[in-house]
Amino acid sequence: MAVEPPTRFAFDWDAHWSVEFILEPLDGRTTRVTLRHAGWDDDHVSPTGQSHAVIRQIMEGGWRRKLTEDLPRAVLGPSPM
Repeated sequence: MAVEPPTRFAFDWDAHWSVEFILEPLDGRTTRVTLRHAGWDDDHVSPTGQSHAVIRQIMEGGWRRKLTEDLPRAVLGPSPM
């Protein structure tokens, strides 16, 4: 859907959803990452046979882990023990 280096990347995911990442530099060392995953319709059933409501719960945990664990590890490297 959109690529605006270095601050925005958006794409369609499946026939119903869109995902957007927005990067905002804050102080020269810190960047705020905003994720928007849109297109949810609780009355809709996905091609997998699950309702959007069920998939949203699954995705919420997955996105949270990606943003709070996987992304920092990818950017900063593994934390020392």
